[in-house]
Amino acid sequence: MDTRRIGPVTTAEQDIVDRLVADHPRDLSPTQVKALAATLRRRPDVVRTCIARAKARLVSNADRYAEAHMDAVDGAIKKKDFETAGKLSQWALEKIGDGGERIVEASQAVPVNPRIFIGLKLGGLALPAGATLDADVTEIADAPSPTHDDAADA
Repeated sequence: MDTRRIGPVTTAEQDIVDRLVADHPRDLSPTQVKALAATLRRRPDVVRTCIARAKARLVSNADRYAEAHMDAVDGAIKKKDFETAGKLSQWALEKIGDGGERIVEASQAVPVNPRIFIGLKLGGLALPAGATLDADVTEIADAPSPTHDDAADA
C-alpha cells in the first residue's frame, strides 16, 4: 500500500523545503531528494518541484537578504562592535556564491588550546629572510665531541 500523500503541497511542507534549500550550500543530491521525499511522504518529482520553487523564491529575495545583512554589518561597525561585524562579513563571504562556488572557502575551526613550539637555532646558520625569533633562547655550552667509542655506543 502506497502511503505517500496526494494533493497540493502544504505550506508547512514547502516551508521545510525552503529552509533546507536556504541552509544547504549546494544542490541536493538525488539521494538527499529521495530521503526528503520519504520524510515528507511525497513523490521525488513533487519534492524536486518544491526545491525549484524554494530556489526561485530565495533568488528573488536575494537583494533583500543582502541589504539586510549589510545593514547589520553597518550597524555593528557604527556601534564599534568590530567582532560582530567581522563575523557577519566572514559569514557572507563563505555563504554567498553562485551554484556550488563561494567567494571564499569556509574557514576551518582553529584549535583554542595553547600551542607550544619547540625549535633549535643552530650556530652559524642565519634565520630565513623575514623570520623572527621571539622566544626565550637558552644557549647550551659546547658539548665535547663524541669519541669513536662514544659514537659506536649511540
